[in-house]
Amino acid sequence: MPPLVSICMPLLNCRRFLHARLESILGQTCRDWELVVCDSYSDDGSWELVEQYSHDDRIRMFRVPREGVYAGWNECLERAAGQYVHIATADDTVEPLFLEKLVDALEQRDADLAVCRFDFTDENGAVTEAPRQKLDQVYGKWLDVAHVRPRETEILIHLCLGGIPWTTASALVFRRSLLAKTGMFRTDMGSRADIPWALRASLQSGTISLPRKMATFRQHPGQASTADVAGWAEKNLRVKEAILDDANELIPSEWKAHSDWRDRFLWKARQDYLADFGLSRKTVSEDLPRFLAGMSKALMKEPGYLIQRFRSGFSWNSPEFADEYEFFWKLIEDWRIDWEPQPL
Repeated sequence: MPPLVSICMPLLNCRRFLHARLESILGQTCRDWELVVCDSYSDDGSWELVEQYSHDDRIRMFRVPREGVYAGWNECLERAAGQYVHIATADDTVEPLFLEKLVDALEQRDADLAVCRFDFTDENGAVTEAPRQKLDQVYGKWLDVAHVRPRETEILIHLCLGGIPWTTASALVFRRSLLAKTGMFRTDMGSRADIPWALRASLQSGTISLPRKMATFRQHPGQASTADVAGWAEKNLRVKEAILDDANELIPSEWKAHSDWRDRFLWKARQDYLADFGLSRKTVSEDLPRFLAGMSKALMKEPGYLIQRFRSGFSWNSPEFADEYEFFWKLIEDWRIDWEPQPL
């Protein structure tokens, strides 16, 4: 019989944090799991450390090519056999009840995604002050109770605020069947391939949210999830354009009744793309080479925008610097969207 949960652990040189991660998996109260480890030829002893746990026949180990963060994720997912999936980023941890609680929530509700709250920690595992998250700005008091967030609201957060509502895969469990609808993770978007995948997932399903903190998200120098991605703003815009084209039938019909629905959904990604040219007075004073490079780039790709910025004197009074939350709430008001979650 296949396991209930496949815990997928892509691995590359994480030995410093690996013992704590493995112990947090072995300590799960839900015992019906497999651990699929795909190591991209670590040279810091990570593979050898996992081998010390290989007496547990629930652990399956593979060596895979070193082709990037999300290629490693995909290698694990292709080998996963469980009904549910948790991607165990090697530098994070989960509480003993993590799998039990999230799987139980998915078993009882018609949803493909379940998340819990989590703590940010430093490289030594100490809990740190949480940065401002888009999730808190939208859901507020709802985060203190178990609830189901409608896919419509999650879609709006992805598109209008430009973020992943659940922030980190270390706090997520999802049905493996969801992969047939979303596809695997892109391997051409560096450290941010989880963003388009998460949008595709939210287009398919609402999200169960549990208020208990049962996971951690470790912040440390050199972590893959914070690495810069060259040309990210333009890639993000083009990918979201393609996703909306592919998933047109998943957009609520009442939204598509508005002639400008697609432009509104792409507003945030487009403004981020334009802002990335750096055509502002601040860039002139702080980083003149970047400003000049941005002018050259805009001349080739967005000449109309360059003319617009010239005319404005490169002021801050421009749409790409507008407040995204004001845009988000105005859209909800204009379209009369019932955005609030349903309590469990």
